[in-house]
Amino acid sequence: MSKLNRLHRALRSLKRRRRGFRWATAYSGMLSVLLWTLVALFLLDWWFQLDRVERVVAMLPAAVLLALGFLFRG
Repeated sequence: MSKLNRLHRALRSLKRRRRGFRWATAYSGMLSVLLWTLVALFLLDWWFQLDRVERVVAMLPAAVLLALGFLFRG
């Protein structure tokens, strides 16, 4: 094996690791937005003792927030 082949293999390996790191970073941001949204919904429901319809109305902005978090994940 020549030095050039070894270098190409090392660069491909680095490229795969970087891609994995970028995906992990993006999805950890999405997971963070999801968890904070669920905590906010829980606290809102707990403090105000929401009925079923009010919960659905509260979940609509949460769904929009999650969609924006997914679109702008990095």
